[in-house]
Amino acid sequence: EYVVPQVCQYANIKQIFIFCASIASHTDWAMEYIDQVLMFDHEDDLLERLWNEMERYFREQAQECIQYAEDFKERAKQYKKPSCG
Repeated sequence: EYVVPQVCQYANIKQIFIFCASIASHTDWAMEYIDQVLMFDHEDDLLERLWNEMERYFREQAQECIQYAEDFKERAKQYKKPSCG
């Protein structure tokens, strides 16, 4: 309730995962941050979401790396000289 408003001020924060015993007791203040806060009252749900988010993030990073590799490959072709003979 006190930390979330401070953390949400940072532009690079996309989501905040909160593990609590009772989601219902936090809905009043949390509604203001509905686009950024995800609340979980069961640890398995939280862990599943964390793993899924990490998987998504690393797949996106991998795609960026693949694109960089393709770009570098195309640049390298610019320097390829035709073979003699």
